[in-house]
Amino acid sequence: MKDSEVLNLAADVIEQAFCKEAYAIDKDGKRVGVRSPDAVGFCMLGAVARVIGDSINAADVIVSYWVAPLMPKRFTPLGMLGDFIPPHPVREFPITPRAWNDLPSTTQTQVAYKLREASAKAKEQDK
Repeated sequence: MKDSEVLNLAADVIEQAFCKEAYAIDKDGKRVGVRSPDAVGFCMLGAVARVIGDSINAADVIVSYWVAPLMPKRFTPLGMLGDFIPPHPVREFPITPRAWNDLPSTTQTQVAYKLREASAKAKEQDK
């Protein structure tokens, strides 16, 4: 399966059910493996791992390659403010897709959109 397809299917998974601070959760909100039949909610990495049927490490390779370049250049602990604030080296640090997924301000819709955006970029290179 091509990366563009993986990322698009992962967005479908996220649109069905989403979680934070765990790769996958069951119906009671308890952490489970991404391949568990009890898994009903997934984070970005967990959704990719579920689609490819492989480990989180394998999913991290795909997400790091396609999604990480689409992340904001900086954020503050107050939330993602992107380029709307002037640089401040003490309070700013780079954000990873995993950290972004778990921010309180990040929504299910935003994660699905970011995966579809990455899928479109990957599809451009599929040609």
